[in-house]
Amino acid sequence: MLKQADIGEIKGYLRDRFGIPEDALSGYRFLESGQGTWMTTLEDCDMFVPMKRLEHVGMRLLSRVDTDLEPMTFALQIIGGLATRNVVELDRELLSSLLSVGGISHEFEDLDEGYVIVRYGGQVLGCGLYKGGTLKARFPKGRTEALSVSGLY
Repeated sequence: MLKQADIGEIKGYLRDRFGIPEDALSGYRFLESGQGTWMTTLEDCDMFVPMKRLEHVGMRLLSRVDTDLEPMTFALQIIGGLATRNVVELDRELLSSLLSVGGISHEFEDLDEGYVIVRYGGQVLGCGLYKGGTLKARFPKGRTEALSVSGLY
């Protein structure tokens, strides 16, 4: 069932973790369902809250994993370009390794452990998880396959 999301928590998380300015989220409405937070541009999304069978509206922004929030790849492609922190820019060789193996051991400067934004050529590709000197891709399976076979990377 849908409920209104805590906009303060969402804005605070994206600001503190990624440096995404709060005004980047203006014009969006946020709803929660289960472990997910959904963003929509619908003006009057309040009408969906009492609907018992509706589970989500819009695009998934965040997923709650234990006590942490994981940003979703497609949402990062919309707002992740504004990030100033915890962004890793990969070269072709590192990206190729990440896509083929799913994770790479590499020390990145100015990168905190946890969820990060993965970029190549200045373009946001999606979400990664950086822990213990290892970067793991958190892209949807179809996204990883599409990037791998595209020949662009």
